[in-house]
Amino acid sequence: MLDESNFGTRDKKGYWKPFGKILAQPLYIVPFKPLNFIKWIFGWNGYLFPWKFIWIIIAVICWFYLTPTLNQIKHLKFDWIAFIFFRNCIIIFFICGFFSLVLVFKKITKH
Repeated sequence: MLDESNFGTRDKKGYWKPFGKILAQPLYIVPFKPLNFIKWIFGWNGYLFPWKFIWIIIAVICWFYLTPTLNQIKHLKFDWIAFIFFRNCIIIFFICGFFSLVLVFKKITKH
């Protein structure tokens, strides 16, 4: 169960008020600050790193090493379609399994 008192409070009328402020991304801050924008794009927990970079790496590996050649894909055949299907199923299994384990370990370490 999520304890909302960790993230904010409710006033007498029951309206929610979070503790912190929501900060705008550096792309939308005026006046424009290029150094903050570059840190946001390439910095850790920014726009690219770590998650989008991980998705890019998975996509590149799948494209170059786990996708049949164009000569094979020219004709609709069960073998290469099944290969791509099972490849995608395995990728989804591992990604969802990873996030499930992360959530389970967070739940275990809180208690």
